[in-house]
Amino acid sequence: MKISDGYRKLDKRLIIALKQNEGVFEIASTLEGRTPTHIFEDKGDHYIQMFFDKNRIPHGSLAAILARNDMTDKSTYYTLAEKLTNSSGMKTIQKIMNTSSVTMNDSYLLKDELFVDFRFHRTKAEEINEILAEYDGKVEGLRLESMKESESLKDRMMHIHQETPLTLVRYSVGLPLNIDIMKYLEENSGEVIAEVENRHLLKGKARIILYSAKPLDFKGISPISIEENIFETYVDQSGILGSEEIGNLLRIPRLAFFLTKEHGKLVDTTFVQSTGAGEYVSLIMSLKSKNSELKPVVEHYAQLDDEVWEWL
Repeated sequence: MKISDGYRKLDKRLIIALKQNEGVFEIASTLEGRTPTHIFEDKGDHYIQMFFDKNRIPHGSLAAILARNDMTDKSTYYTLAEKLTNSSGMKTIQKIMNTSSVTMNDSYLLKDELFVDFRFHRTKAEEINEILAEYDGKVEGLRLESMKESESLKDRMMHIHQETPLTLVRYSVGLPLNIDIMKYLEENSGEVIAEVENRHLLKGKARIILYSAKPLDFKGISPISIEENIFETYVDQSGILGSEEIGNLLRIPRLAFFLTKEHGKLVDTTFVQSTGAGEYVSLIMSLKSKNSELKPVVEHYAQLDDEVWEWL
């Protein structure tokens, strides 16, 4: 099973827009195109980490970004965080995220709205619609942008790549058999593709969607669709990476993140925005000096092109 084949099994797509008229949203309203973001929670409040490409910021907006005390200057972009004050809107988004099978494709600012792009399995459509109906017209600034069939991984990534250049990073590490679920998958399963929802963390745990060639039966694994062998679980990322590395990696926008077993190795295939790709690879390679057991080996690192779809 190719990664692209597993990806298509979450066959519905939902986009929600959330409006906010203050802070960095005012800056974003002056920009053309999308501003990549990462949504995170800290002490009960929701924030977005924004990434401003230095080559795409109008001169009139630059001063406002540089004036922020929390602004971090990277080699190719500026980044800063902004609190999301529309708490009712974020509660709706959080409720959608907590629904079985839901994975966040992307989040980005376009003018003065935050767009959150989800995929989910068609069997959860009624549950999603109930959430939308509960909040429809009752939450100021929140609106449904679209709900339709999900697009293929290739179509999605190549579309984004046309506007915001993407880099494909692929590296391998030894199988972490100290993690019970990894040991089970190694001993009992055939082909399995794991899609990691790295924006959905609960006390250091990452939500993982499992696309399997056969049924899975293990404590902590819940079925999404038994007929299609789609499952979900939560995994402690610190079993693979240290907590510091997780924190650093999560602040780099990743558009998709997959794990596969190949030739006795755990292979990480990640689509990352090119502006942060160098930093991402540097963090991966730094694990060699911090954890002798991981020994990551970079197998592919290049801007996205048509050739990769022959094997993805």
